[in-house]
Amino acid sequence: MRHVFVETNWLVDYAAPVHKRVPAAAGLLEKARRGELLLHLPSVCVVEAKRKIHQFQPRKTAEEFRNYVRWAHVEGELSDGDRNVVLANLSKLESRVSKDLKDLDETIASLKKESGLKVFSPSERHLEMSTELSFQLNLEPFDQTILAGILVRAEEILLEGKDAELVFCEKDGDLQPWDKARGPRRDLRDLYDSHRIWVYGDFDMTFPERPDGWPPK
Repeated sequence: MRHVFVETNWLVDYAAPVHKRVPAAAGLLEKARRGELLLHLPSVCVVEAKRKIHQFQPRKTAEEFRNYVRWAHVEGELSDGDRNVVLANLSKLESRVSKDLKDLDETIASLKKESGLKVFSPSERHLEMSTELSFQLNLEPFDQTILAGILVRAEEILLEGKDAELVFCEKDGDLQPWDKARGPRRDLRDLYDSHRIWVYGDFDMTFPERPDGWPPK
């Protein structure tokens, strides 16, 4: 069975208002619904995701674009019809985003009904792991908490079945086992390898390509 760990960035990309959604995030959940994989999400990500999503207000950008449209219309670069179409669609976008944000709690709560998604909470072992990591890595506290939860959940899964395939879809550079130049970050790479977790930098699970002979014995 393929077990796929995700964190805040996946939840944000899945549950954000329509203009900020990432189709690959919904695609990952759809694969879970079809039984192709099982998603695992640390519970601490839920509040963090909500906070970030509520920042996706289009008002400033929409108003700037309205100002441009008004200017372009006065200058004769936009016809009456084109101006009206653009302004109408900007209003539709703002209305849709407002609705999506109003429905956010319901959207996220509905994930609890997904059999292909497991939201897991911190355990005593999780706290122990977080303490261990504080002596090994230079991470922000929230990232350290996320990583500790994933490593501990990986240990639990491997105890249940040695043949489990473990994957972490991570778009946050702070937890990726490579740097901006795509060179290896050995401290993180060793941790993921020791827990038999392959890390992808996208939700389509295409990059980086997993080499033959992985996981290490």
